Amino acid sequence: MVTSYYPKHAFTENRWATEKETRYQMEDDLINSRLLVGKTKAEVVQIVGLEGNELKSDSWRYFMGKKPGFTFESSQIEVNYKDGKVETVGRMKPTD
Repeated sequence: MVTSYYPKHAFTENRWATEKETRYQMEDDLINSRLLVGKTKAEVVQIVGLEGNELKSDSWRYFMGKKPGFTFESSQIEVNYKDGKVETVGRMKPTD
């Protein structure tokens, strides 16, 4: 099994906006803090932006950068809505 180390940071709106290639460093905090859960689409847009997602969609994806390691896999999170509010935020599984 191969593991990679990379620094982890607390989510901040400024870091999110300015450090797009290293957002994976904030991934755990963004998911575990449940910051987006219960928020409306408008509130999520204020915090993390729309970034090509469709307002009418109930599943939004955000690019988190390429994690260091042998595979350099891209990381994404998925924000899922139910009844107009965020129900879940989680990591997307890598595709083969």
